[in-house]
Amino acid sequence: PGVCLGGLQGTPCAICPHGQFFADDECKDCAAVSVLWPMGIVVVLGGSFLFYYIGNMKVSAQASPIKVGTMAIGITLNVMQTLALMGMMTVEWPVEMESTSSGLQFMVLDVQLVGGQCFLGANAIGRYTALCLFFPILVFWMLCCSLLTRSFLKCGTFSRFETYSWTWPKTFNIIGLLLQVGFSTTSALVLQPMMCYSHPNGMRSLLKYPNVMCGESEQGALLAVGMVTGGIFVLAFYAGCVVAALKIPSWSLRRKADLVMSFRFLMSNFRLNRWWFGLLVMARGFCFGLTIVIATDSPAAQTSLASLVLVIYGFLQAMTWPWKASLINVAD
Repeated sequence: PGVCLGGLQGTPCAICPHGQFFADDECKDCAAVSVLWPMGIVVVLGGSFLFYYIGNMKVSAQASPIKVGTMAIGITLNVMQTLALMGMMTVEWPVEMESTSSGLQFMVLDVQLVGGQCFLGANAIGRYTALCLFFPILVFWMLCCSLLTRSFLKCGTFSRFETYSWTWPKTFNIIGLLLQVGFSTTSALVLQPMMCYSHPNGMRSLLKYPNVMCGESEQGALLAVGMVTGGIFVLAFYAGCVVAALKIPSWSLRRKADLVMSFRFLMSNFRLNRWWFGLLVMARGFCFGLTIVIATDSPAAQTSLASLVLVIYGFLQAMTWPWKASLINVAD
C-alpha cells in the first residue's frame, strides 16, 4: 500500500516519469520511440496520399476482385476497432482476449503502449487535444494535396502527369472514406472524457486518463475539446451522410455527377438497392462506444448492451445482405 508498481507516479498510479512510457507493466525509457513517431506520421501522410488513387478506382454493380479485397480490408479494420473497444470495457476478459484487445488500442488512438507519452507529453489535456487534432490535420493534408497537385501538375514541366492531378469531388470522396473508416475510432475518442469509473474510496476518474478526476476542471477541459471534435467529425459528418443518402437517388437521376462522386464512399461497397447501409455500419461503432459511457462501472451492463448492438446490427445485415460480394456478407 502507498507504493506505485512499475515506476508509475501520481494519484492514482497512472503516469511514468519524464522521458519514459508505460509498456509491459512497467515504465520504459523512450529511447528510439521518440524517433519512430515522426517516421510514423510521415508514413500515415504518405499512405493517405496514395490512398486517393486506390479509393477512387472505378466501381461497378458487381464487385471486382480488387474491390472484394478492399472490402475485406475494411471489414478487418472494423473488427480490429470492435476488439479495441471491447478492450476499453471494464470487463475481465480471458487472457488471450485481453492481450489481443490491449495490443489493438492504437485503433482507438490510445497510443500509450507505443510511446505516446514520449511524443505528446504526460499532460492529459495536451495529449488528448493532440489526438483530437489527428483527423482535422488529416483533412487539411488532403485538401492541401488536392491544391498542390492541381497547381503543379498543370505546369509545363509536369503537364504530362496532369491525369494524376486530384479533383475536388474525388478529394471529398476520399476524405469521407477516411472519416467513415475512422468513425468508430473518432466516436471512441470523443466519448473518452465521459467514461468515469469509481475507486474504492468513492472518487471517480477517467478510464483512459486515471489521473484526471471526474468533476474537476481537467475533465471539463477534456469534455470541451471532445465536444468540439465530436460535433464536427461525428455529429455533423454523420448528419451530412444521412442527408446525402437521402439525396443520392435524386442526384443520380438529375445527373449531378460531382455530388454523387463526393459521397461515393457511402455506397460503393453496397448493392445499388442498399446504398444506405454504410450509415448502419457507422452507427454500430458509435453505439458500441456509447455502451461504455452508459455503464462504465457495470461490466455486466456493458456486455449486455454491446451484445444488443451487435445482435441488432447482425439481424439487419442478414435481412438486407447489403455488400456487393456474398463472401463479404458472410464474413460480416
